[in-house]
Amino acid sequence: MTCPSCNLINPPQSARCDCGYDFQTNAMPVPEKRCLERRGARVWNLALGTMLLVSLIGASMRPRPPAVRSENQIAGLIGEMAVDLVLLIPGVWLIASGLPRMIGLNKLERRSRRRRWYLLVGLGFVVLFIATAFLWRLRLYMVATVLLLLYWYTWTWISWLIADRWIRNRIERAGVPDSNRNDLA
Repeated sequence: MTCPSCNLINPPQSARCDCGYDFQTNAMPVPEKRCLERRGARVWNLALGTMLLVSLIGASMRPRPPAVRSENQIAGLIGEMAVDLVLLIPGVWLIASGLPRMIGLNKLERRSRRRRWYLLVGLGFVVLFIATAFLWRLRLYMVATVLLLLYWYTWTWISWLIADRWIRNRIERAGVPDSNRNDLA
């Protein structure tokens, strides 16, 4: 039996086509409205993540002795890198988990939002890299450091809000239930 909606050939005993057309009622079902919630920012996650990253930046700015190639110093550098990772990974995770977001998205929508965010953060990083290199060349080291901090705490947040709003608008424009939403990639 051929579906009048999408012209797909279905077995004769089929009650419904893959596109959703119902052969028993000879009608396309009305899409149901999903409930999308907005979760606010988790302030404690953001504060703890910020404290970890600020302590990491502070630890990286401490004065270091001149480089000497000895086994003890290499072990010390490996230890410093381990401490940096212990501060960096939970700090980034806490900040990312504390960002406001839409709740109730399916896996494809979450992936689309994440890809849009990566794109925006990447473009911002390119601009940041050029601006920092320019400031570094002018020997404005403190201004470059402040710019890095401002980038992390403002542009990543703003780009996340843009990506979250983009996926919400895309869902509202589509207005179809989860099973029929395969074009959001």
